[in-house]
Amino acid sequence: MEAIDPRWRKASYSDNGGNCVEVGDDAGRVLVRDTQDRHGLVLRFTPSVWRRFADRVKRSLAGQQPRQRHITAEHQGDIRHG
Repeated sequence: MEAIDPRWRKASYSDNGGNCVEVGDDAGRVLVRDTQDRHGLVLRFTPSVWRRFADRVKRSLAGQQPRQRHITAEHQGDIRHG
C-alpha cells in the first residue's frame, strides 16, 4: 500500500470529548480518519458523495430530517475504505 500524507485537519463538527475525525484530501478524494486511531482505516469519498454526506450530518445536527435517498449501484463505487 502506498503512503498517503494528506494535510489532515480536524473536522469542524468534531467535539472536544474525544469523538473527533480528521479530514484530508488525496488525488481528488476526501479522506476521513479517526483522530484517536490515526493508523487505522481511512474512508475515501468522491467530493460529490462527501458533500451529500456532510449535508445530511449538518441537517441531522440541526434537527432536520434529510430526504431519504438510497445509494444506487452507480454511486457504490464512490465510497471506499482502505
